[in-house]
Amino acid sequence: MGPCVQFDANYWKSRLRDAFQVPLGDQAKSTVSIFGRQPREHRLLADHETSEYFLRVEARGRTVEQWQPRPGDPDNHWLDGSVGNFVAASLLGIRLPAAELPTRPAPPRRGKRKATAINL
Repeated sequence: MGPCVQFDANYWKSRLRDAFQVPLGDQAKSTVSIFGRQPREHRLLADHETSEYFLRVEARGRTVEQWQPRPGDPDNHWLDGSVGNFVAASLLGIRLPAAELPTRPAPPRRGKRKATAINL
């Protein structure tokens, strides 16, 4: 069996959402966008990327964003793929500029990093 990676999907979905919210053309930050001149060509991808919503959940003295599928069981496979790409980039050491890091506090660590590779 190949390498296995464990990560906090809620954290990385929030990171992806944050990258989508950066205005196009912002020179100080990188952005993620899917639409060019032909939005209809990317409609399916947009549907997948917006197939979940988050709720702020408070427990044990901290608040986190918990992502859930929208009613109607929409497909979210490409959202999961985008999140996986963010995680893979992080494992490879690719980082966004410091100005782009989220301002919300990081979740408390329980002896694990955000993403760890395990060779089995």
